[in-house]
Amino acid sequence: MLHAALALLLFVAVLALLIWRPHGLSMGWPAAIGGLLAVPFGVVSLSDVSTVVGIVWDATITFVAVILISLVLDAVGFFEWAALHMARLARGSGHPSLRVHATVGRSRGGILCQGRRLDRVRAGQGAETPSYRDPRVRHGRTGLIALHV
Repeated sequence: MLHAALALLLFVAVLALLIWRPHGLSMGWPAAIGGLLAVPFGVVSLSDVSTVVGIVWDATITFVAVILISLVLDAVGFFEWAALHMARLARGSGHPSLRVHATVGRSRGGILCQGRRLDRVRAGQGAETPSYRDPRVRHGRTGLIALHV
């Protein structure tokens, strides 16, 4: 019960500092301090920290790499160049601009999903997800609707 109360108190304090942000404090500081205080207060153990780091280390590195790539691309003017070309393709109109943006987004999503599909094929799980072969799953035009048991 004491650990739950400490966890709640620590969470509320960190959340209050994140919302209040005294003296223009960056959002990372209250979160980092709250995380560091959670260990000595016994809210989490070092083995919990090790387990979480083992689960999310690759996603964290990927996230940092995407931020760095975005900063570099912004510094060399890539996003401005891409926006100007999209506006030229859309001829300055809103509806064609939306179509171009949606097409680029769908293409990117399709390319990224192919990697996961190939990983499943290499693992011997087939190209489709199991839900598509399950007769209890109904699909509509927009994808998965409901699982009927």
